[in-house]
Amino acid sequence: MTTRSIVGAMLLLAGPAAAQQQVPEPKLSGTDELPTSSALCRGRADPERCGVKWLTEFLAYAYLGDSQASVSPGYRLGASLGATSAVGANSALGLSAFAMVHSGTSGGVQGRYRRFLEHGWVVDVGLGATLSGEMSAPMKTPSLVGDVTVMYGDWIGGSVRVETLRFEDLWVQRVYEESYSETVVLLGGRVGRGPGIALSLAAATALGIAVALCCQ
Repeated sequence: MTTRSIVGAMLLLAGPAAAQQQVPEPKLSGTDELPTSSALCRGRADPERCGVKWLTEFLAYAYLGDSQASVSPGYRLGASLGATSAVGANSALGLSAFAMVHSGTSGGVQGRYRRFLEHGWVVDVGLGATLSGEMSAPMKTPSLVGDVTVMYGDWIGGSVRVETLRFEDLWVQRVYEESYSETVVLLGGRVGRGPGIALSLAAATALGIAVALCCQ
C-alpha cells in the first residue's frame, strides 16, 4: 500500500458518513423498555441504539514499548469507516475498514461488537486483520489486530490496540531474520462524527500536500 493510496483511502473512508443525515427520533421515557430488535425500533426507540448506523472515526495511537528494540513505528494515524446494526436492547454488531499511516502504510478490516452502557457511554471491541501494509519492510499479511475502546457516544474515547506484525527476510538490530513476528500494544484514542470526519479529511489533505512537495 503506497502513501498515495492511503491518502485516497482516508478520503474514501471519511466521505460516506459526511453525507449521512441524523434524523431526530423520540427518546424513551424512563418507564419504557428498549425494543430487542431493529425492526421494533422505528418510531419509538433511542436512535443511538437502533437500526443500521454508520461510524466514521479518526484514529491516533502511540506505541507503548521500547521503539529501539522493536520494528514497530512509534505512532499510528488513520481513519476508520464502519457500520453497526442493533442485535438486542443493549448490543450491536458491525464491520469496519481502517487505513493507517506510520513509517509506512497499512489497512485492513475488523468485526465490531458494541455494548451500550448508561449515560451515553459505549464499549467497542474489534477483532480483525491487517490485509496490506509496509513498515521497515513489506508486512506478511493477513496479520491479526484487535482493540478495545470506551467512548462517549460516537464523539470521543480512549482505546487500547494490539497488533501482530509479521515479516520475512528482515534485519532486526543487525540480525537477519528469515521469519520474524512481534506483538505490539498501542494506546490512543478515537474521534467520531463531524469532528472525526474533519480530522480525517484534514490529515489526508496534509499528507497529500506533503507527498506532492516531496515528489517535486
